[in-house]
Amino acid sequence: MRSILHDYLDQAAHPYLKDGYLYGWIKKVRQYLWEKTSFIDEWRFIPAKLKLLVRNKIVDAFTAIAESILRKTVPRLVEQLQIEHRIDEFDIQFSVDFFYGYFKRYVYKPMLLICAGLNLLIGILNMVWFLIIV
Repeated sequence: MRSILHDYLDQAAHPYLKDGYLYGWIKKVRQYLWEKTSFIDEWRFIPAKLKLLVRNKIVDAFTAIAESILRKTVPRLVEQLQIEHRIDEFDIQFSVDFFYGYFKRYVYKPMLLICAGLNLLIGILNMVWFLIIV
């Protein structure tokens, strides 16, 4: 979790990187907006160059908003909510020892008691059958 968080924060801090997943997300947002503004091509009596200009301005504006949210707002929220410190708490809670303790308490111990009880009943029934047969 920590490495993913640091990777995201590094990509958010460096907008010139063109190979990260954050750039891919922004590119997908731009492509989605470009597809959704295809209705502009259907406008009549407006030159094609002006249609393209309007479409580009709309896509650029909303892409800039999405990029601002992903590159500035999310890292600011990460800092304000102190998510990195909470990752340490989750590391302790989701460690193997944590799960093994619950496994021993809620799975292993009851299963051991059930199996021991069944073996005890089978043993008593075997003794009774032996006494009946002999």
